[in-house]
Amino acid sequence: GPLPWDEALHLTRQIAEALQFAHEKGFAHRDVKPGNILVSEAEGAVLTDFGLVKALDASGLTMTLTATKGLIGLGTPHYMAPEQWEGQGGPAADQYALACVLCEMVSGEKLFAGDTPVALMKRHVMDAPALPEAVPVAVREAVLRALEKDPAARHPDMVIFVKSLVPRFGAGPAQSVLASSPLENSWLAPAPPGAHLRIGRGTIQDIALSPDGNVMAVGGELGIVFLYNTHDLALLRTLKGHRGAVKSIRFSPDGRILASGSDDHTVRLWDVGSGDLIRTLVRHSGSVNSVSFSPDGRILASGGWETVCLWDVESGDLLRALVGKGGNFLRVSFSPDGSIIASGSGNLINNRLCLWNVKDGRLLHNMRTSRINALAFSPDGRILASGMGDGTVRLWDAASGEELHMMKGNIQGVTSVAFSPDGHTLVSGNWGHTVLLWDVESGKPLQTLRMQSDTTKSVLFSPDGRYLIVGNLGTVNMWDVKEGKISHTLDGHLDWITSLAFSPDGRILAWGSRDAQVYLWKLVDGQIEYILKGHLGPIHSVAFSPDGHTLASASEDRTVRLWDVTNGQMLRVLKGIDSIAACVAFSPDGRVLASRGSDQTVFLWDVESGQLLYALKGHAGKVKSVAFSPDGHILASGSVDHTVRLWDVESGQLLYILEGHSADVYSVAFSPDGRIVASGGLDDKIILWNTDNGKSLRTFDEHSAITVNSVAFSPDGRTLASGHEGNSVILWDVLSGHRLCTKEAHLSLVSSVAFSPDGCYLASGSWDGSLILWDTAELLGQ
Repeated sequence: GPLPWDEALHLTRQIAEALQFAHEKGFAHRDVKPGNILVSEAEGAVLTDFGLVKALDASGLTMTLTATKGLIGLGTPHYMAPEQWEGQGGPAADQYALACVLCEMVSGEKLFAGDTPVALMKRHVMDAPALPEAVPVAVREAVLRALEKDPAARHPDMVIFVKSLVPRFGAGPAQSVLASSPLENSWLAPAPPGAHLRIGRGTIQDIALSPDGNVMAVGGELGIVFLYNTHDLALLRTLKGHRGAVKSIRFSPDGRILASGSDDHTVRLWDVGSGDLIRTLVRHSGSVNSVSFSPDGRILASGGWETVCLWDVESGDLLRALVGKGGNFLRVSFSPDGSIIASGSGNLINNRLCLWNVKDGRLLHNMRTSRINALAFSPDGRILASGMGDGTVRLWDAASGEELHMMKGNIQGVTSVAFSPDGHTLVSGNWGHTVLLWDVESGKPLQTLRMQSDTTKSVLFSPDGRYLIVGNLGTVNMWDVKEGKISHTLDGHLDWITSLAFSPDGRILAWGSRDAQVYLWKLVDGQIEYILKGHLGPIHSVAFSPDGHTLASASEDRTVRLWDVTNGQMLRVLKGIDSIAACVAFSPDGRVLASRGSDQTVFLWDVESGQLLYALKGHAGKVKSVAFSPDGHILASGSVDHTVRLWDVESGQLLYILEGHSADVYSVAFSPDGRIVASGGLDDKIILWNTDNGKSLRTFDEHSAITVNSVAFSPDGRTLASGHEGNSVILWDVLSGHRLCTKEAHLSLVSSVAFSPDGCYLASGSWDGSLILWDTAELLGQ
């Protein structure tokens, strides 16, 4: 019969762990189904029958299957992803099958029913999944993503899929508790209740300009819309209320109203002048991906899963729901005369570009395409541009639906498109580091602009065509079109925060970001001291030397770099690492630096010379975290092989293998007296270990948060902080193991936590593009 959600999720995580291991070794299962899953009280879920396993090709993404009668690939029809029916299947197909199994576990019924393989093929390829009611509302979006028809639209890997199966929206609307207004500091955002302050205004999802070009709206992961004066980039006001990321924002034609669509399934209308919420529009069953006003401002369109809603702006009434079989509507756009609305969807088999008659809801044109991420009409309404997931930009005749041009040049999927005011030029942004300008008449490229950061979320021209505004995840740049260079840059928005550390004197908070930069932030005046640039990939770890003069950063570019904190200059690059440099730590005397070397080794470096001293070998999986004991004699390393290992630093000998985790270990930390090492990871556990004998002292599992990403001891050793996947920060009593408090203020996973040296503050960094400073005494009720 059906299983409770928590039990089904537990089994799913175990299966996903086995699949992730296989994928990392270069194999895919291709036949994930209940019949191949054995469950026992002792071992939990075990995935069996790897008879259809096949090695991945060089790209690691796809593999060719042997087709049967030109139709059916290898696998079991009830659980086969759309691409398997076409003779293709890789790790993403395993994810799809596991999502089908999860739905069956909680409902007792197969997700897709059919009497024949042909009937099942049509269901998998064409029909949107109807999730069982037992799937929690807060994670339905995550399950639907795993069931996307397009394998590229699913979760990046099994780990992220499972992590997403936890509600993200635990926090209420953020309200500022700062004594002074956050408007006075470009790096601050409204802080959640109980927090001292929030640094960073979140990752960017969309940008909009008012019709007169005087106001720029920026919406993103924090669920807040920020309104800026475009002339001096001063923050005018913040629009707070959404409980999920803001995915799309648009001004009404008169500039008085701003509409925002969010991951919280709602559309909100705001008064631009006052910042007041006018009303909330509720109809969508999932994320609202796009909003668009009609030219007369009377109608608002919003696009989400299988539905485009048309709303009466004045009353808030739903006028019409345009229901299509295009799956998830990613973009909607009104034609300049308001008679047509275009919608674009994103799936593997059933991607559609649809043109609808606004007056009666008739479908005028229904063009089958690849995934559509962006739409824009030319100013005269004659041409419709679409940005595609396959990296092309296509121009369509809006009247006939005929394709005019297919423009190639974006190496990665196109994320945004916009016409210049005169309609002669089109700009496109993509997942890479470039923005391209095109000649509309010929379809030829005119210019390529290179960005510091990847993932351009939004591109648009100013009303006078003088400026091109480009929004990446963490930055907004205003390009002078005539001069071809950046004229203004908006500070304050941040890319994913991946790691953080306090300087030993507590004066500086450093954090590493996905944008390949390290930020040094002064607590005394709340300003950025330096931004350290030089890495060529996302930062994974940062650490201060004991004297506070040097900072080490470990990056995805396979280097560790040392920086002079006093002037922001790079001192040295440590090379020879043949894997992602995932972690870094200084010895207490500052002479030795530890980092991941290869996937399964730890390198110890001489800080003064930069020479490699020796490598600690023994882990059977990737090393994720390293930490020195306070006396510098022991090094702890945590790995995806489910173990923590303690090493003698002087000899390099292995002291103990600490076994107790059932999944990847992501973080390790020593207590101030060195007698305890804490570890946390993918199995949701925090384990305290005795460093004298390697024995487990206590396990903290009194929480519902999934995955422990980071652990840190308070300076007095009495409290342990943990940062979690499901947006929470938890404080624990080390002696009793009791949970002291839980804060769910971030809107994405918490990647890192750290106490200030005096213990007064706890910092938490998140993929939502913000850091929160918590008053420790207030958290503990002291």
